[in-house]
Amino acid sequence: MSTEIPYVITFDSTHAAMEAEKRLLNKGVKIHVIPTPRQITANCGLSVKIMEITREELEDLLRELQIEKKNLYRMESFHKIEQVG
Repeated sequence: MSTEIPYVITFDSTHAAMEAEKRLLNKGVKIHVIPTPRQITANCGLSVKIMEITREELEDLLRELQIEKKNLYRMESFHKIEQVG
């Protein structure tokens, strides 16, 4: 069982979330598109959850793939979500 804490990436629109999903999957990154958790205020109802990556690696990947995020969160559980970027 993995003890890594996933990141949740939010977006300004559903289109942006779906475009990010496409780019990340084409790069071979393991992701899950999830409903944006209620604790997060976002314009878009979809977010991308990603594990097995450091924050630095994730930020570099988003830059490389030209993915514009709204915010970045660490999600320890559905009750503990912390904005980190």
